[in-house]
Amino acid sequence: MRISVILMVAILAVAGCKSETSSNAVDDSDLCGASGLQSLVGQPFSEDAFSGDWRVIRPGLAVTQEYIAERLNVEVDENDIIVRINCG
Repeated sequence: MRISVILMVAILAVAGCKSETSSNAVDDSDLCGASGLQSLVGQPFSEDAFSGDWRVIRPGLAVTQEYIAERLNVEVDENDIIVRINCG
């Protein structure tokens, strides 16, 4: 009897750990609009092409590592050619 109670408690505890995904979850992977700017990769960097919260990341430049979903990161090479555009 005692083992049955312990087993039942253990099963209930594991069942309580089940994770549920919400259908209302927001996909924040492109809040900065990077997907719409991918055509600029391979092009010369120009500040006029970007608006809102963005930053340019140059080779060797120290940048903060905090993730801000609404911020656009524009990575350029040593010739100021855009090599990557992403959120963060």
